[in-house]
Amino acid sequence: MKHVFHSRLILSLAVAAFAAAACSKRTDNAIDTTTASGSVALPDTTPSPPALPTTDGGIVEVLKTADSGEVAAAELARTKAKNAEVKSFARLMITDHGNDLKHISQMRVVDSAAAAMPEMSPLVTDMKSKHDAAMMDLNGLSGAEFDRVYMDKMVAGHQEVLGLLRQLQTRAQSADLQTHLTAVVGVVEKHLERAREVQSKLASDTTRTG
Repeated sequence: MKHVFHSRLILSLAVAAFAAAACSKRTDNAIDTTTASGSVALPDTTPSPPALPTTDGGIVEVLKTADSGEVAAAELARTKAKNAEVKSFARLMITDHGNDLKHISQMRVVDSAAAAMPEMSPLVTDMKSKHDAAMMDLNGLSGAEFDRVYMDKMVAGHQEVLGLLRQLQTRAQSADLQTHLTAVVGVVEKHLERAREVQSKLASDTTRTG
């Protein structure tokens, strides 16, 4: 009887040791989600930037979206801005981006099928969403506050568009579109320079009056 009890005890201890070893192995193989400080490392949830268009027709849609957004914001600025230089900048946006829209409509960079159903890249959707949000912000402002926010958005927006245009230059297939993008980059650079000048003057005026 003692012999049977002793055998069962040995068997139980062996099973327990095997279970402990298996548990230890699972722990060793688990992914360590802690940082050096001991805190849990969370996954990176930063959204990836929207993919660039893959066709000339898609690039043209990006240009149209950028131009249309600038014109719409500038039309609003013409009625709501208080500062004369802000109003002047808005007129420049309406003229230059309006002219670019006309020029784009006359370009022959895509075939008839692509023109009938152009590529709507995620980038275009993202640009339209940002424009709608900016217009909502601006519609709720007036006077000096409108001037400041509008010019802040113009500086940030032209910086973003300029970087985007430089990327699109390397993707355009049509020689006409490549030439046009080069010209547009030069125009946007001048817009950005002027936007920074007006932004700086508004800040100086605020400091003096404050």
